Amino acid sequence: MPPSKNESRVLSRTDAPRGARALERRRPLETVGPDPDGPEWELVLRITTAERFQRSALLTDFLLYITRQALTGNSARINEHQIGIQVFGREEKFNRSDDNIVRNYARILRSRLDEYFQREGAQESLRLHIPRGGYLPVFSPVAEADVEAPGELPVRRAISENLPPPAAIVPPTPARRVLPAGVVLALGCLLGFVIAFAQPWNWHRLFSPTAHRSHLFWRSIFNPDQDSLLVPSDNGLVTLRRFVGQPITLRDYVSGTYISPDGIDEGLHQLLHTSDRPDLSVLGAKIQKASNSLSTNIEDLDLVVRLSSIAEVVPGRLRVRATRKIQVDDLKNSNAVLIGSLDANPWVSLFQPQLNFQFTPGGPFGNSAVIMNRDPRPGEAKTYASITGDPALRTYGVIAYVPNLSGNGHVLLIEGINVAGTQAAGEFLLDPARMAGILKRASTPTGQIRPFEVLLGTSSVGTNSSEIRILGERISSG
Repeated sequence: MPPSKNESRVLSRTDAPRGARALERRRPLETVGPDPDGPEWELVLRITTAERFQRSALLTDFLLYITRQALTGNSARINEHQIGIQVFGREEKFNRSDDNIVRNYARILRSRLDEYFQREGAQESLRLHIPRGGYLPVFSPVAEADVEAPGELPVRRAISENLPPPAAIVPPTPARRVLPAGVVLALGCLLGFVIAFAQPWNWHRLFSPTAHRSHLFWRSIFNPDQDSLLVPSDNGLVTLRRFVGQPITLRDYVSGTYISPDGIDEGLHQLLHTSDRPDLSVLGAKIQKASNSLSTNIEDLDLVVRLSSIAEVVPGRLRVRATRKIQVDDLKNSNAVLIGSLDANPWVSLFQPQLNFQFTPGGPFGNSAVIMNRDPRPGEAKTYASITGDPALRTYGVIAYVPNLSGNGHVLLIEGINVAGTQAAGEFLLDPARMAGILKRASTPTGQIRPFEVLLGTSSVGTNSSEIRILGERISSG
Protein backbone atom coordinates (compact mmCIF):
# COMPACT_ATOMS: atom_id res chain seq x y z
CA MET A 1 0.00 0.00 0.00
CA PRO A 2 1.29 3.49 -0.75
CA PRO A 3 2.65 5.66 2.07
CA SER A 4 0.71 8.59 3.37
CA LYS A 5 1.00 12.01 1.78
CA ASN A 6 3.32 13.31 4.49
CA GLU A 7 5.53 10.24 4.34
CA SER A 8 5.72 10.38 0.52
CA ARG A 9 6.99 13.95 0.77
CA VAL A 10 9.73 12.86 3.19
CA LEU A 11 10.72 9.87 1.06
CA SER A 12 11.07 11.88 -2.12
CA ARG A 13 13.35 14.41 -0.46
CA THR A 14 15.60 12.45 1.86
CA ASP A 15 15.24 8.68 1.56
CA ALA A 16 17.99 7.93 -0.98
CA PRO A 17 21.29 7.05 0.76
CA ARG A 18 24.10 9.48 0.05
CA GLY A 19 27.23 8.15 -1.63
CA ALA A 20 27.68 5.12 -3.84
CA ARG A 21 28.83 2.97 -0.90
CA ALA A 22 26.13 4.00 1.56
CA LEU A 23 24.18 0.76 1.32
CA GLU A 24 27.38 -1.28 1.53
CA ARG A 25 28.17 0.46 4.82
CA ARG A 26 24.75 -0.16 6.28
CA ARG A 27 24.93 -2.71 9.06
CA PRO A 28 22.25 -5.39 9.27
CA LEU A 29 19.75 -4.92 12.07
CA GLU A 30 19.80 -7.50 14.81
CA THR A 31 16.85 -9.88 14.75
CA VAL A 32 16.88 -10.84 18.41
CA GLY A 33 17.92 -9.45 21.74
CA PRO A 34 15.05 -8.34 23.98
CA ASP A 35 13.18 -10.84 26.10
CA PRO A 36 10.69 -12.34 23.60
CA ASP A 37 8.17 -12.81 26.38
CA GLY A 38 8.59 -9.35 27.87
CA PRO A 39 5.46 -7.19 27.71
CA GLU A 40 7.37 -4.25 26.24
CA TRP A 41 8.82 -6.27 23.31
CA GLU A 42 5.48 -8.02 22.71
CA LEU A 43 3.87 -4.59 22.47
CA VAL A 44 6.46 -3.47 19.93
CA LEU A 45 5.87 -6.54 17.75
CA ARG A 46 2.10 -5.98 17.83
CA ILE A 47 2.64 -2.38 16.77
CA THR A 48 4.80 -3.40 13.80
CA THR A 49 2.04 -5.68 12.47
CA ALA A 50 -0.42 -2.78 12.33
CA GLU A 51 -1.37 -1.70 8.84
CA ARG A 52 0.01 1.83 9.17
CA PHE A 53 3.46 0.40 10.01
CA GLN A 54 3.44 -2.33 7.37
CA ARG A 55 3.09 0.38 4.75
CA SER A 56 6.64 1.54 5.52
CA ALA A 57 9.52 -0.87 6.15
CA LEU A 58 11.77 2.00 7.23
CA LEU A 59 9.38 3.12 9.97
CA THR A 60 9.22 -0.46 11.21
CA ASP A 61 13.03 -0.71 11.23
CA PHE A 62 13.26 2.64 13.04
CA LEU A 63 10.91 1.46 15.80
CA LEU A 64 12.53 -1.98 16.12
CA TYR A 65 16.01 -0.48 16.32
CA ILE A 66 15.40 2.08 19.04
CA THR A 67 13.28 -0.23 21.21
CA ARG A 68 15.69 -3.14 20.82
CA GLN A 69 18.61 -0.98 21.91
CA ALA A 70 16.65 0.41 24.86
CA LEU A 71 15.46 -2.99 26.09
CA THR A 72 18.89 -4.60 25.80
CA GLY A 73 20.77 -1.90 27.70
CA ASN A 74 22.29 -0.20 24.65
CA SER A 75 20.47 3.10 25.00
CA ALA A 76 23.67 5.06 24.32
CA ARG A 77 23.31 3.95 20.69
CA ILE A 78 19.93 5.66 20.38
CA ASN A 79 21.05 8.90 18.80
CA GLU A 80 20.54 10.59 15.45
CA HIS A 81 23.92 9.58 14.07
CA GLN A 82 23.58 5.87 14.86
CA ILE A 83 19.97 5.74 13.66
CA GLY A 84 20.99 7.34 10.38
CA ILE A 85 23.64 4.67 9.84
CA GLN A 86 21.88 1.58 11.18
CA VAL A 87 18.35 2.25 9.88
CA PHE A 88 18.70 4.51 6.87
CA GLY A 89 22.02 3.32 5.44
CA ARG A 90 23.87 6.63 5.79
CA GLU A 91 27.66 6.73 5.81
CA GLU A 92 29.61 7.11 9.03
CA LYS A 93 30.42 10.73 8.23
CA PHE A 94 26.95 11.87 7.20
CA ASN A 95 26.14 15.45 8.21
CA ARG A 96 23.00 15.67 10.36
CA SER A 97 22.70 19.38 9.66
CA ASP A 98 22.29 18.78 5.93
CA ASP A 99 20.44 15.47 6.15
CA ASN A 100 17.34 15.52 8.35
CA ILE A 101 15.95 12.11 7.46
CA VAL A 102 16.04 10.84 11.07
CA ARG A 103 14.14 13.85 12.39
CA ASN A 104 11.57 13.65 9.60
CA TYR A 105 10.93 9.95 10.17
CA ALA A 106 10.84 10.47 13.94
CA ARG A 107 8.00 12.95 13.44
CA ILE A 108 6.09 10.43 11.33
CA LEU A 109 6.84 7.65 13.83
CA ARG A 110 5.42 9.66 16.73
CA SER A 111 2.29 10.35 14.68
CA ARG A 112 1.85 6.67 13.76
CA LEU A 113 2.27 5.61 17.38
CA ASP A 114 -0.43 8.08 18.43
CA GLU A 115 -2.75 6.68 15.74
CA TYR A 116 -2.08 3.11 16.85
CA PHE A 117 -3.02 3.78 20.48
CA GLN A 118 -6.10 5.71 19.40
CA ARG A 119 -7.36 2.81 17.26
CA GLU A 120 -6.41 -0.88 17.34
CA GLY A 121 -4.08 -0.36 20.31
CA ALA A 122 -6.62 1.48 22.44
CA GLN A 123 -6.89 -1.48 24.84
CA GLU A 124 -3.16 -1.97 25.33
CA SER A 125 -2.06 -2.07 28.97
CA LEU A 126 1.16 -0.22 28.09
CA ARG A 127 1.78 2.88 26.04
CA LEU A 128 4.90 3.61 24.04
CA HIS A 129 5.93 7.10 23.05
CA ILE A 130 9.09 8.91 22.03
CA PRO A 131 9.53 12.24 23.85
CA ARG A 132 10.47 15.14 21.62
CA GLY A 133 14.09 16.22 21.82
CA GLY A 134 15.44 12.67 21.60
CA TYR A 135 14.72 9.19 20.29
CA LEU A 136 14.68 7.12 23.49
CA PRO A 137 11.41 5.11 23.70
CA VAL A 138 9.44 5.34 26.94
CA PHE A 139 6.98 2.66 28.08
CA SER A 140 4.22 3.77 30.46
CA PRO A 141 1.35 1.92 32.11
CA VAL A 142 -2.06 3.01 30.90
CA ALA A 143 -2.64 5.03 34.04
CA GLU A 144 0.43 7.12 33.15
CA ALA A 145 -0.23 7.36 29.40
CA ASP A 146 -1.67 10.86 29.40
CA VAL A 147 1.01 12.27 31.71
CA GLU A 148 4.22 13.59 30.23
CA ALA A 149 6.93 11.04 30.86
CA PRO A 150 8.98 11.75 34.00
CA GLY A 151 12.66 12.25 33.42
CA GLU A 152 12.17 13.70 29.93
CA LEU A 153 14.72 16.46 30.44
CA PRO A 154 17.43 14.04 31.70
CA VAL A 155 16.70 11.91 28.65
CA ARG A 156 17.19 14.88 26.31
CA ARG A 157 20.41 15.82 28.08
CA ALA A 158 21.75 12.25 27.83
CA ILE A 159 21.01 12.07 24.13
CA SER A 160 22.52 15.46 23.33
CA GLU A 161 25.67 14.73 25.31
CA ASN A 162 25.90 11.11 24.07
CA LEU A 163 25.86 9.84 27.67
CA PRO A 164 24.10 6.77 29.06
CA PRO A 165 20.43 7.64 29.61
CA PRO A 166 18.64 7.42 32.96
CA ALA A 167 18.59 3.91 34.33
CA ALA A 168 14.82 3.56 34.37
CA ILE A 169 13.48 3.22 30.85
CA VAL A 170 10.16 1.94 32.11
CA PRO A 171 8.77 4.12 34.91
CA PRO A 172 7.98 2.25 38.12
CA THR A 173 4.49 0.92 38.48
CA PRO A 174 2.36 3.47 40.32
CA ALA A 175 0.76 2.67 43.63
CA ARG A 176 -2.15 0.31 43.20
CA ARG A 177 -5.49 2.02 43.24
CA VAL A 178 -8.66 0.32 44.43
CA LEU A 179 -11.47 0.79 41.95
CA PRO A 180 -15.09 1.03 43.06
CA ALA A 181 -17.02 -2.24 42.80
CA GLY A 182 -19.34 -0.77 40.17
CA VAL A 183 -16.42 0.14 37.92
CA VAL A 184 -14.93 -3.33 38.28
CA LEU A 185 -18.26 -4.91 37.32
CA ALA A 186 -18.62 -2.65 34.30
CA LEU A 187 -15.09 -3.46 33.13
CA GLY A 188 -15.78 -7.18 33.54
CA CYS A 189 -18.92 -6.92 31.42
CA LEU A 190 -17.03 -4.97 28.76
CA LEU A 191 -14.25 -7.57 28.67
CA GLY A 192 -16.80 -10.38 28.30
CA PHE A 193 -18.47 -8.54 25.44
CA VAL A 194 -15.17 -8.05 23.64
CA ILE A 195 -14.22 -11.73 24.02
CA ALA A 196 -17.61 -12.88 22.78
CA PHE A 197 -18.09 -10.57 19.83
CA ALA A 198 -14.73 -9.22 18.68
CA GLN A 199 -13.82 -10.00 15.09
CA PRO A 200 -11.44 -13.00 14.83
CA TRP A 201 -8.90 -11.12 12.75
CA ASN A 202 -8.37 -8.65 15.58
CA TRP A 203 -7.38 -11.48 17.91
CA HIS A 204 -5.24 -13.14 15.26
CA ARG A 205 -3.12 -10.03 14.98
CA LEU A 206 -2.07 -10.41 18.62
CA PHE A 207 -0.10 -13.58 17.80
CA SER A 208 3.06 -11.61 17.24
CA PRO A 209 5.61 -14.48 17.01
CA THR A 210 3.85 -15.83 13.89
CA ALA A 211 3.56 -12.38 12.35
CA HIS A 212 7.18 -11.62 13.19
CA ARG A 213 8.45 -14.83 11.56
CA SER A 214 6.50 -13.97 8.42
CA HIS A 215 7.99 -10.48 8.46
CA LEU A 216 11.54 -11.84 8.80
CA PHE A 217 10.95 -14.31 5.96
CA TRP A 218 9.65 -11.73 3.49
CA ARG A 219 12.19 -9.18 4.63
CA SER A 220 14.96 -11.59 3.64
CA ILE A 221 13.58 -11.53 0.08
CA PHE A 222 12.63 -7.84 -0.04
CA ASN A 223 15.11 -5.65 1.83
CA PRO A 224 16.58 -2.17 1.34
CA ASP A 225 20.14 -3.45 0.95
CA GLN A 226 19.71 -5.37 -2.31
CA ASP A 227 17.62 -5.42 -5.44
CA SER A 228 14.83 -8.00 -5.44
CA LEU A 229 13.98 -9.61 -8.78
CA LEU A 230 10.62 -11.12 -9.76
CA VAL A 231 11.17 -13.42 -12.74
CA PRO A 232 8.06 -15.02 -14.32
CA SER A 233 8.21 -17.98 -16.70
CA ASP A 234 8.94 -17.85 -20.45
CA ASN A 235 5.95 -19.05 -22.50
CA GLY A 236 7.92 -18.95 -25.73
CA LEU A 237 10.45 -21.37 -24.29
CA VAL A 238 7.68 -23.76 -23.27
CA THR A 239 6.29 -23.70 -26.83
CA LEU A 240 9.69 -24.41 -28.37
CA ARG A 241 10.58 -27.07 -25.82
CA ARG A 242 7.50 -29.06 -26.77
CA PHE A 243 8.50 -29.10 -30.43
CA VAL A 244 12.20 -29.87 -30.23
CA GLY A 245 11.50 -32.73 -27.79
CA GLN A 246 14.74 -32.36 -25.83
CA PRO A 247 15.99 -30.31 -22.87
CA ILE A 248 17.23 -26.80 -23.49
CA THR A 249 20.26 -26.05 -21.34
CA LEU A 250 20.79 -22.77 -19.54
CA ARG A 251 23.96 -22.22 -21.58
CA ASP A 252 22.04 -22.50 -24.87
CA TYR A 253 19.23 -20.38 -23.49
CA VAL A 254 21.56 -17.54 -22.46
CA SER A 255 23.46 -17.65 -25.77
CA GLY A 256 20.27 -17.77 -27.86
CA THR A 257 21.42 -20.83 -29.84
CA TYR A 258 18.46 -22.90 -28.64
CA ILE A 259 16.11 -21.55 -31.32
CA SER A 260 17.26 -23.78 -34.19
CA PRO A 261 15.18 -23.95 -37.43
CA ASP A 262 16.39 -27.51 -37.98
CA GLY A 263 15.29 -28.54 -34.50
CA ILE A 264 11.86 -27.00 -34.98
CA ASP A 265 11.51 -28.72 -38.38
CA GLU A 266 12.42 -32.09 -36.87
CA GLY A 267 9.91 -31.59 -34.07
CA LEU A 268 7.13 -30.83 -36.55
CA HIS A 269 7.83 -34.02 -38.51
CA GLN A 270 7.73 -36.06 -35.31
CA LEU A 271 4.42 -34.44 -34.43
CA LEU A 272 2.97 -35.43 -37.82
CA HIS A 273 4.18 -39.04 -37.42
CA THR A 274 5.25 -39.24 -41.06
CA SER A 275 8.43 -40.16 -42.88
CA ASP A 276 7.57 -37.77 -45.69
CA ARG A 277 9.34 -34.45 -45.59
CA PRO A 278 6.75 -31.84 -46.59
CA ASP A 279 7.77 -28.22 -46.67
CA LEU A 280 6.96 -26.92 -43.21
CA SER A 281 9.16 -23.85 -43.37
CA VAL A 282 6.26 -21.40 -43.06
CA LEU A 283 4.88 -23.14 -39.96
CA GLY A 284 8.39 -23.52 -38.58
CA ALA A 285 9.02 -19.79 -39.02
CA LYS A 286 5.85 -19.01 -37.09
CA ILE A 287 6.89 -21.29 -34.25
CA GLN A 288 10.32 -19.68 -34.18
CA LYS A 289 8.74 -16.23 -34.04
CA ALA A 290 6.47 -17.31 -31.17
CA SER A 291 9.47 -18.76 -29.34
CA ASN A 292 11.34 -15.48 -29.71
CA SER A 293 8.54 -13.45 -28.15
CA LEU A 294 8.84 -12.31 -24.54
CA SER A 295 5.61 -13.57 -22.99
CA THR A 296 4.32 -15.23 -19.86
CA ASN A 297 1.00 -16.64 -18.69
CA ILE A 298 -1.70 -14.73 -16.85
CA GLU A 299 -1.28 -16.87 -13.72
CA ASP A 300 2.37 -15.84 -13.40
CA LEU A 301 1.48 -12.19 -13.95
CA ASP A 302 -1.15 -12.41 -11.21
CA LEU A 303 1.46 -13.94 -8.88
CA VAL A 304 3.93 -11.14 -9.70
CA VAL A 305 1.30 -8.51 -8.86
CA ARG A 306 0.46 -10.17 -5.55
CA LEU A 307 4.12 -10.56 -4.60
CA SER A 308 4.83 -6.91 -5.39
CA SER A 309 2.01 -5.92 -3.00
CA ILE A 310 3.57 -7.59 0.06
CA ALA A 311 4.11 -5.09 2.89
CA GLU A 312 7.87 -5.78 3.10
CA VAL A 313 8.50 -4.85 -0.55
CA VAL A 314 10.86 -1.87 -0.98
CA PRO A 315 9.54 -0.21 -4.18
CA GLY A 316 12.84 1.39 -5.13
CA ARG A 317 14.56 -2.01 -4.96
CA LEU A 318 11.98 -4.15 -6.77
CA ARG A 319 12.64 -5.26 -10.36
CA VAL A 320 10.42 -7.39 -12.63
CA ARG A 321 12.61 -9.08 -15.23
CA ALA A 322 11.98 -11.40 -18.17
CA THR A 323 13.96 -14.64 -18.00
CA ARG A 324 15.95 -13.67 -21.10
CA LYS A 325 17.07 -10.44 -19.44
CA ILE A 326 18.62 -12.15 -16.39
CA GLN A 327 22.35 -12.66 -15.98
CA VAL A 328 24.30 -14.87 -13.57
CA ASP A 329 25.53 -11.79 -11.70
CA ASP A 330 21.91 -10.89 -10.92
CA LEU A 331 21.55 -14.12 -8.96
CA LYS A 332 24.85 -13.48 -7.19
CA ASN A 333 24.15 -9.94 -6.03
CA SER A 334 20.36 -9.80 -5.66
CA ASN A 335 17.49 -11.57 -4.01
CA ALA A 336 15.13 -13.22 -6.48
CA VAL A 337 11.82 -15.00 -6.91
CA LEU A 338 11.97 -17.45 -9.83
CA ILE A 339 8.56 -18.60 -11.07
CA GLY A 340 8.23 -21.81 -13.08
CA SER A 341 10.24 -25.05 -13.36
CA LEU A 342 13.00 -26.06 -15.80
CA ASP A 343 10.76 -26.07 -18.88
CA ALA A 344 9.69 -22.47 -18.33
CA ASN A 345 12.53 -20.86 -16.35
CA PRO A 346 15.98 -22.36 -17.00
CA TRP A 347 17.58 -20.27 -14.22
CA VAL A 348 16.21 -22.64 -11.59
CA SER A 349 18.72 -25.22 -12.85
CA LEU A 350 21.45 -23.32 -10.95
CA PHE A 351 19.78 -24.24 -7.66
CA GLN A 352 18.50 -27.76 -8.40
CA PRO A 353 21.61 -29.69 -7.34
CA GLN A 354 21.16 -28.66 -3.68
CA LEU A 355 17.47 -29.64 -3.59
CA ASN A 356 15.80 -32.89 -2.61
CA PHE A 357 12.74 -32.33 -4.81
CA GLN A 358 14.18 -31.98 -8.31
CA PHE A 359 12.40 -31.46 -11.64
CA THR A 360 13.15 -33.37 -14.82
CA PRO A 361 12.32 -31.68 -18.14
CA GLY A 362 8.90 -32.41 -19.58
CA GLY A 363 8.48 -34.78 -22.50
CA PRO A 364 7.72 -33.60 -26.05
CA PHE A 365 4.34 -32.26 -27.18
CA GLY A 366 2.92 -31.31 -23.81
CA ASN A 367 3.95 -34.17 -21.54
CA SER A 368 4.55 -32.69 -18.08
CA ALA A 369 7.72 -32.62 -16.07
CA VAL A 370 8.36 -35.12 -13.26
CA ILE A 371 9.41 -34.29 -9.69
CA MET A 372 12.11 -36.66 -8.42
CA ASN A 373 12.27 -37.29 -4.66
CA ARG A 374 15.97 -38.00 -4.12
CA ASP A 375 15.59 -39.30 -0.56
CA PRO A 376 12.03 -40.54 0.03
CA ARG A 377 10.81 -40.69 3.61
CA PRO A 378 8.11 -43.04 4.88
CA GLY A 379 4.84 -42.29 3.11
CA GLU A 380 6.51 -40.39 0.26
CA ALA A 381 6.76 -41.51 -3.36
CA LYS A 382 9.94 -41.51 -5.43
CA THR A 383 8.36 -39.55 -8.27
CA TYR A 384 5.40 -37.22 -8.75
CA ALA A 385 3.85 -36.51 -12.14
CA SER A 386 0.53 -35.65 -13.76
CA ILE A 387 -0.87 -38.73 -15.48
CA THR A 388 -2.99 -38.49 -18.61
CA GLY A 389 -6.53 -39.72 -17.90
CA ASP A 390 -6.25 -39.24 -14.13
CA PRO A 391 -9.85 -38.47 -13.02
CA ALA A 392 -8.55 -36.49 -10.02
CA LEU A 393 -6.41 -34.30 -12.31
CA ARG A 394 -3.61 -34.39 -9.76
CA THR A 395 -0.72 -31.98 -10.12
CA TYR A 396 2.27 -30.98 -8.00
CA GLY A 397 4.38 -27.98 -7.08
CA VAL A 398 7.42 -27.06 -5.00
CA ILE A 399 8.39 -24.03 -2.93
CA ALA A 400 12.12 -23.79 -2.19
CA TYR A 401 13.91 -21.10 -0.17
CA VAL A 402 17.68 -21.18 -0.75
CA PRO A 403 20.72 -18.87 -0.58
CA ASN A 404 21.58 -16.92 -3.71
CA LEU A 405 24.73 -17.80 -5.65
CA SER A 406 26.98 -15.69 -3.43
CA GLY A 407 25.30 -16.58 -0.15
CA ASN A 408 24.61 -12.90 0.61
CA GLY A 409 20.91 -13.06 -0.19
CA HIS A 410 18.08 -15.47 -0.90
CA VAL A 411 16.25 -17.00 -3.84
CA LEU A 412 12.68 -18.24 -3.68
CA LEU A 413 11.66 -20.90 -6.22
CA ILE A 414 7.95 -21.31 -7.05
CA GLU A 415 7.72 -24.33 -9.35
CA GLY A 416 5.07 -26.64 -10.76
CA ILE A 417 5.01 -29.50 -13.21
CA ASN A 418 2.43 -27.44 -15.09
CA VAL A 419 0.71 -24.07 -14.74
CA ALA A 420 -1.76 -25.40 -12.16
CA GLY A 421 1.10 -26.78 -10.05
CA THR A 422 2.93 -23.46 -10.07
CA GLN A 423 -0.32 -21.66 -9.24
CA ALA A 424 -0.91 -23.98 -6.27
CA ALA A 425 2.60 -23.30 -4.97
CA GLY A 426 2.00 -19.56 -5.25
CA GLU A 427 -1.35 -19.78 -3.45
CA PHE A 428 0.23 -21.72 -0.59
CA LEU A 429 3.17 -19.32 -0.31
CA LEU A 430 0.95 -16.24 -0.06
CA ASP A 431 -1.35 -17.72 2.59
CA PRO A 432 0.11 -16.77 6.02
CA ALA A 433 -1.92 -19.47 7.80
CA ARG A 434 -0.55 -22.22 5.54
CA MET A 435 3.02 -20.95 5.76
CA ALA A 436 2.97 -20.47 9.55
CA GLY A 437 3.96 -24.06 10.38
CA ILE A 438 6.74 -24.17 7.79
CA LEU A 439 8.26 -20.90 9.00
CA LYS A 440 8.03 -21.96 12.63
CA ARG A 441 9.89 -25.21 11.95
CA ALA A 442 12.45 -23.39 9.77
CA SER A 443 13.17 -20.67 12.36
CA THR A 444 16.38 -20.82 14.37
CA PRO A 445 16.61 -19.75 18.04
CA THR A 446 18.21 -16.50 16.81
CA GLY A 447 15.22 -15.68 14.59
CA GLN A 448 16.76 -16.57 11.21
CA ILE A 449 14.85 -18.60 8.58
CA ARG A 450 16.76 -21.68 7.42
CA PRO A 451 16.58 -22.93 3.80
CA PHE A 452 13.59 -25.20 3.19
CA GLU A 453 11.65 -27.09 0.52
CA VAL A 454 7.96 -27.94 0.47
CA LEU A 455 6.38 -30.44 -1.93
CA LEU A 456 2.69 -29.74 -2.57
CA GLY A 457 -0.08 -31.72 -4.21
CA THR A 458 -3.45 -30.57 -5.50
CA SER A 459 -6.24 -31.48 -7.88
CA SER A 460 -6.88 -29.10 -10.74
CA VAL A 461 -9.61 -28.18 -13.17
CA GLY A 462 -8.00 -26.46 -16.14
CA THR A 463 -5.37 -24.30 -14.49
CA ASN A 464 -7.24 -23.60 -11.25
CA SER A 465 -5.90 -25.29 -8.13
CA SER A 466 -8.29 -26.49 -5.43
CA GLU A 467 -7.28 -28.07 -2.11
CA ILE A 468 -3.52 -27.94 -1.53
CA ARG A 469 -1.75 -30.55 0.61
CA ILE A 470 1.83 -30.82 1.92
CA LEU A 471 3.29 -34.11 0.65
CA GLY A 472 6.87 -33.59 1.75
CA GLU A 473 9.07 -31.11 3.58
CA ARG A 474 12.80 -30.61 3.96
CA ILE A 475 14.40 -28.03 6.27
CA SER A 476 18.14 -27.40 6.33
CA SER A 477 19.89 -28.32 9.56
CA GLY A 478 22.43 -25.56 9.07
